[in-house]
Amino acid sequence: MSANIELKRVLLESTLAEIKAIEELDYSFVKADEAFKARIKQDMRTFSSFKPRRFFLILAATLTICFCIALSVSADMRNGIIDFFVRTYDSFSEIFFERGEEIAPDTIEVEYQPSYFKENGYERIYYKKYNSMICTRWTRNSQEVSLLQKTIGNGNPSVDTENADCNTTYVGDLKVIYTYKYATYNVYWVQNGYYFSLQCHSSMSWSDVEKIILSTAIVE
Repeated sequence: MSANIELKRVLLESTLAEIKAIEELDYSFVKADEAFKARIKQDMRTFSSFKPRRFFLILAATLTICFCIALSVSADMRNGIIDFFVRTYDSFSEIFFERGEEIAPDTIEVEYQPSYFKENGYERIYYKKYNSMICTRWTRNSQEVSLLQKTIGNGNPSVDTENADCNTTYVGDLKVIYTYKYATYNVYWVQNGYYFSLQCHSSMSWSDVEKIILSTAIVE
């Protein structure tokens, strides 16, 4: 804690020193015609109630505090979230989860579904809810999409990565792992303590895949 306080003090003093140096600069070399000077004086009268020094001091202090908070809090926030990574073998990969302080339910307590499907005219053709998993499938124009919502304690998922790459990207704030094989996307992410697996044909664009992920929310 003392280290954080000392860092805040040093940053604030540095910022205030820079402001003072700017205020003490000699601008006498700047030449302006009388019309320009008159306009500046009028502007200063208009904004006479505005206190620039006070404003910059407050702004500097606020930015310094925000910066220090980011340094001290961001690491804790990252550690509190469930992370996951892939370990690749000869013909498959395995997803492993690292639990932070985020609560990971042992059973499906809250159901999530993407609103994308209803909004885009898909028909739900299969739905099954188990203790630790929900399986759903939709179709439109013979295009089928499946989604699994699982608890992360439901074993380490295996991914077919033989002759296929396992890629990592971000969709919004969500870390996403995906493969592309046999003209099919297999997409995996963790959201609010649950693990999701999406499978769809490549006739659906990656932009649509992102929309599905971003529209996945609690079922009301």
